[in-house]
Amino acid sequence: MRKILGVVFCLAAMVRSQQVCAWGEPGHQLIGDIAWTILNSENKSAAAKIATLLGNGVSLSLATTWADCAKSVNEETFQYSKGEFTPAICSSFSTADRALMETYVRDNLAHSGPCNTKPGLETCPKQYHYADVSEDHARYVSGQNPEWFGVDDHDVVHSINAAMHAIQKKQWPYIDGAYVIENERVALFMLAHFVGDIHQPLHVGAVYLDAQGNRLDPDTLGQNPWDAGTATSGGNNITGIPPELHGSWDTIPANFSTTLKPGMETAAGKLAKSSGDASSWATRWASDSVELSHSTAFAPLTFTAKSGETWGIDPASLTGYDKEKGGAQETQIVAAGRHLADMLEMLYGS
Repeated sequence: MRKILGVVFCLAAMVRSQQVCAWGEPGHQLIGDIAWTILNSENKSAAAKIATLLGNGVSLSLATTWADCAKSVNEETFQYSKGEFTPAICSSFSTADRALMETYVRDNLAHSGPCNTKPGLETCPKQYHYADVSEDHARYVSGQNPEWFGVDDHDVVHSINAAMHAIQKKQWPYIDGAYVIENERVALFMLAHFVGDIHQPLHVGAVYLDAQGNRLDPDTLGQNPWDAGTATSGGNNITGIPPELHGSWDTIPANFSTTLKPGMETAAGKLAKSSGDASSWATRWASDSVELSHSTAFAPLTFTAKSGETWGIDPASLTGYDKEKGGAQETQIVAAGRHLADMLEMLYGS
């Protein structure tokens, strides 16, 4: 769950870094390229089926950005409109694919009752992109009573599973819980993007802070009602590292998409394939991200007192931080490429 304020900070980051949340478009496209390289190497039949479904002019790389481009649909008029914060890559989608964005937002807002969106929080189609599990848990668990804060039936884990099940069942429109998925093309667009999102540690793990900047776990405190003032919106509301903490993790080094790309593709191809029940994959990936959010994103930092709606970072705790962050980003993007290929091969490989 994230307050609307978190979107404001995310959009501000877009102005400065020209990227949107969760890896930015260069990161998502890199994940798509890695997955495509693996598919063409390991299962050409699956690659051919996906290429046919996407059609001319839409690569898997481009497909990974569709769900972020859908954020440019006005939630009152349900019209797609290129605005100040619309990524440039969105202009690559056809009129038909932009119309699918409009349908996606309209249908899922109309069907958002199961999401139980609280006043001041983002709408369900935006909440599909993330979870906000306290870093203290070091894993993702769903189905508890009560659920941990930041775990919902419309978070990124459930989004991946909904899109996967939709493709498996092929009953359109697919309606399940908090989701309405118009057709297989939309389901593929969702998978291509959300598998990337779930590997960004700050899209699953979150740090909760009191007014003095001390860490707290809202679940062990038994906050009832939930104190929204302790939520950092996945680090969107933590300044002290440009453009802000969440945005700094979204922004990948430029050489990832250039000189390092071949090595990342090779590394992804050598990773073990996902195994076991595919319905458990997203949960495992989310747990990895929560653990990494704690060990690498949050634990090294010392936070300063809240001022207005944001917290700061003690500069002394940032020594060596960028190097560790860069290594974790590379690891997670490589894993995301591998896992997206695994998911698509499972769905289209037979």
